[in-house]
Amino acid sequence: MTTTTGANSSAASYTVTGTNLGATNVTVTPNSSLIEISTNASTGFATNALTLTQTGGVVSNTVYVRIANVATATNFSTTIANVTNLTVSGSVTAAGTPSVAVSPTSATGLTNYVGQASAPTNYTVTGTNLVSNLVVTASTNAIEVSTNSSTGFTNTFSLAPSGDGTLSNTVYVRISAAASAGAVNGSVSNVSGSASNNFTVSGTVTQPALTLVLNPTSVAENAGAGASTGTVGIPFSLTNDLTISLVSSNTAAATVPSTVTITNGQTSATFAIAAVANTNSYVANTAVITASAANYSSANATLTVSNVDAPMPTYISLTNTNANSYTQDFNSLGTNSYAGAIPGGSNGAIANLGPSTGLNSINGWYAKQIAGSTTTAASLAADTGSGNGGNLYNYGTSGDANRALGCLASGGRTMAFGALVKNDTGGVLNGVRLTFKGEFWRSSTSVTNKLTFGYGLVDGTVVTTDNFLSAPANGLSALNVVGPAPVTSNGLLVGTNSTNQSTFTDVYVGAAIQPGAVLFIRWSDVDDSGNDAGLAIDDLFITASTGPLPADGVGSLSMANPDSAYNSLPVWPRGATNQVLRLSVKGTVTSGTINSAEITVPPAFTSGLTTSQITVEGSGRGTPVVGLVSNVLTVSGLQADVINPATIVLSNVTIPQTQGNISNDGNYVFAAKTQTGEGVLQTVGNSPVAYVTIPLANLGDVDTNGVPLDSNKMVAVSGTCTEENFNSSASTSAYIQDGQPDGTNKVGINVYSTLRNLFARSNSYVVLGSVLNYNGLTEVVVTNSTSVISFGAASYQPTPVTLTIGQLTAAHEAYEGSLVRVAGLSKATNGGAWALNSTTNSNNTVTYTGANVILQAGGTNLTARLNVGSTALTEPIYPAAITGIYGQFVAAAPYTGGGQIQPRDQADIEDAPGFRLELGNTQINEGGSFTSTTLTISRTGGSVGSVSGVLSAGTLGKIQVLEGGVAQQLPYSFTLADGIDSTTLTIEAIDNLVYGGDVNVELTVTDPAISNPLSPGSATVTILENETAPAPDTTKPVITLIGANPLLIANGGTYADPGATVTDNVDADRTINGTGTVNTAVAGDYTITYNAIDAAGNAAIAVTRTVRVAGPLGTTYSSWLGVGAPSDAAFWD
Repeated sequence: MTTTTGANSSAASYTVTGTNLGATNVTVTPNSSLIEISTNASTGFATNALTLTQTGGVVSNTVYVRIANVATATNFSTTIANVTNLTVSGSVTAAGTPSVAVSPTSATGLTNYVGQASAPTNYTVTGTNLVSNLVVTASTNAIEVSTNSSTGFTNTFSLAPSGDGTLSNTVYVRISAAASAGAVNGSVSNVSGSASNNFTVSGTVTQPALTLVLNPTSVAENAGAGASTGTVGIPFSLTNDLTISLVSSNTAAATVPSTVTITNGQTSATFAIAAVANTNSYVANTAVITASAANYSSANATLTVSNVDAPMPTYISLTNTNANSYTQDFNSLGTNSYAGAIPGGSNGAIANLGPSTGLNSINGWYAKQIAGSTTTAASLAADTGSGNGGNLYNYGTSGDANRALGCLASGGRTMAFGALVKNDTGGVLNGVRLTFKGEFWRSSTSVTNKLTFGYGLVDGTVVTTDNFLSAPANGLSALNVVGPAPVTSNGLLVGTNSTNQSTFTDVYVGAAIQPGAVLFIRWSDVDDSGNDAGLAIDDLFITASTGPLPADGVGSLSMANPDSAYNSLPVWPRGATNQVLRLSVKGTVTSGTINSAEITVPPAFTSGLTTSQITVEGSGRGTPVVGLVSNVLTVSGLQADVINPATIVLSNVTIPQTQGNISNDGNYVFAAKTQTGEGVLQTVGNSPVAYVTIPLANLGDVDTNGVPLDSNKMVAVSGTCTEENFNSSASTSAYIQDGQPDGTNKVGINVYSTLRNLFARSNSYVVLGSVLNYNGLTEVVVTNSTSVISFGAASYQPTPVTLTIGQLTAAHEAYEGSLVRVAGLSKATNGGAWALNSTTNSNNTVTYTGANVILQAGGTNLTARLNVGSTALTEPIYPAAITGIYGQFVAAAPYTGGGQIQPRDQADIEDAPGFRLELGNTQINEGGSFTSTTLTISRTGGSVGSVSGVLSAGTLGKIQVLEGGVAQQLPYSFTLADGIDSTTLTIEAIDNLVYGGDVNVELTVTDPAISNPLSPGSATVTILENETAPAPDTTKPVITLIGANPLLIANGGTYADPGATVTDNVDADRTINGTGTVNTAVAGDYTITYNAIDAAGNAAIAVTRTVRVAGPLGTTYSSWLGVGAPSDAAFWD
């Protein structure tokens, strides 16, 4: 045995047995103090003797022996005295140096709240050559230790080494609940005798913080005691109640209870907040609600209390006609946001920005939410262009005092803002002139956004100071702030940079403003598709005007003939010579300076006219250059504006020779085109038609019955032709458009005439006619070809605006007549055939009429109208996108609904990725000649890569594919490689050699791909029967009875119909049963009838059978019902 100094060796053992001992016990005695003995393997060791007690004279015991704990190294040999001695030898060697190690040696980042213990960390302590217990001690009461991860934590404990002096234990360490707030740094010592090692610990104790959430965060001042609720929370539950103190920073806006209690076991409590009405204030107020408690960090939240009291209207007062009599740069807004300045909801109250911000400098300015789902109040928010939510914005760069007023639209909130301008000059004003800058503070992603300008007079009934931002208004596109071109990824812009601005200089807004009357001006936004732009106005100047009101239209022109005796009207005597026509050109409300004009003069007036007879007069003449080609007069180099007209003088003109005056031949139309658009110049005649030049936007207004307000008015409209004719050869149904639709103002119109060939798509036109309503569709009706004046290819070409069905139906009057696009369309169930309707008369002349196809997207239906003039007759591969003119057809007032999208040609159809099938011939013969045709299979919708397809037939055994002259049965598989968009197959009819009649076979191609397969395509081919139809079968089948007739049945017996056979010259023989009943309990005759019809419908001659039932046994017969007694023994007993 061996051991080291200071340690016991492992125990060895031996067995002591004894017999025939009588009553004598056995004594075991170590003969050296170097060894210890025991009868237990682990306890009771000693150097003194022990006694083994005999039982019945017998002893049998195990004795354990080990080297004792000695301090001196030695080798020894000794004995243990038993009855027979046991020799024990061993050695004691010098002990190794005790050591203690920890792994890891430190832990950092422990965290907990005051009063809460942290989550534990741990380390492993090991020891070797230990001669005493290992004591584990934390250096501070902020740290505690344990051998268990969840219980038993204390400041110190000890661990005993094993017999060989080794030790290995896990020690758990945590920051104690007694630790104070702040940093914790300490250590855990591990000591055994002279050996030790430390484990270092660091962490942070945090004071817990309260949380506070208000719901809602914005309330109306009249919302009362339960206007909002506050919820205060703590990060962990407690075993005792916690009282929270509450304070409102502004009790004139909101009040709270003094305390609220979080009960034990809970982590939050809720309290009510009362709004306080302030009838003397017209601005939103805020109150900061603060929650605090001992040993917790306080929390606060802000409640906005919006104003509901409507202040008296304020106005921009024009007291004189001096230039720039009113200016506004919005710099008084500063860099501040004004919470709750605009009431929430699209039907909410209008905000008078002066009182609601407390700034007299912007009295007369107003804002309103005109659309959107948001019901909470809105701020007038300071922003650099980074905000993308729908709101009214105080735009400017960060910290810059140079501000602008604008807005951004979204689904949640769409805004309008503007001003009320009062005439306090004492005289009548004929309008105002506006000069300002449009600024772009954020770009858009899908379409070019704009602020749409509108104006009108406040009349106190229809338009009031409370609704002028949402009431109908006169449009004036020259004051629309059109934003930057859309970009893929939008973001903020710097609106003060000139590249992000548009300038509006002295633009005339014409309106007769009586003394004391109020003109409203406004800019409104719409929620365009994609991410919206942020647009604003700045540096506004308003000048009152008492000058003459220019005519509406683009490049306004007027006529006068002072040399004529008929000066009051532009009427000339027939054949008059040396007449003078003066054509006055001036700028209008929609343009600043007219640089050039193109005037279409009736040919009768230009006969013999040369450029030498054409001069230009007036302050706006500039340096004119005159040209005349055919009847088109061009003048360039003008500088005409609303104040400075240019008069084009045609001298020595000969008036056309007519019957009587010129008026007897109707009206002669002079029309003009400037660099910004077209307009009617004047009509000439006796009491000439007073055509009103009107923008298409004004034709979108209808009364409560859905009838245009301008119905029956003679108007002059202009625009670009988007469709030349949707009608048959007997009439014209065309469309012109003068701008991009925005869901607010009408920009397209239908033109109807019984005349033909009036329009060409993409050309620019002026159209004269009367406004009518046709089944809900507003149209201009033209009765004379001279009422359609073409200016050739238009500089403006409308592009379709992409909309949802919901957007179309929500603003159908505004979109009517416009080029629109709807995507994601599929055919509705029972949607109808994508084909024109047709009828054939007795002369086999086919007449086509329009057809409707019902499409849908998102569960909402939309009618696609296939007009006779349309060539979009190949059905789309769904889901498709369709472009077309948006129209309307509904039979009765108020003409709501009935919207139709009218594709013009196949280019208006955007197929989904799929297959399209086109047959060379839609009919082939089953046999003989012309038994095959081509089938072209094309991929659609821009699909790329290699695709596979499977061609199958709805009727099997009728069609096969010929591949290299070899017949291939269906289904037939093929592949279109990448870059190959179509393949052409030859399909052939299969002759079944029996007559079966003509058969329609639907051919379908499907994509076998599991992921994103292409949409299937189909086509129908008719197989014409080539077999001769058999002669009709007129032969009746023949019925022959099986068995006896009459058939005799014993009384009480059983009747079973033996049946009959049916034979036919065509059909197979068969057996039938008859009809009728037999009661075998009652004697008598019963009739069974047999009928049959063959497949051709021929009925056989009916055959009957008599069934005779005999009387009961013992009945005496002298005869058997006229045929003698039955001889069958079965009838006799």
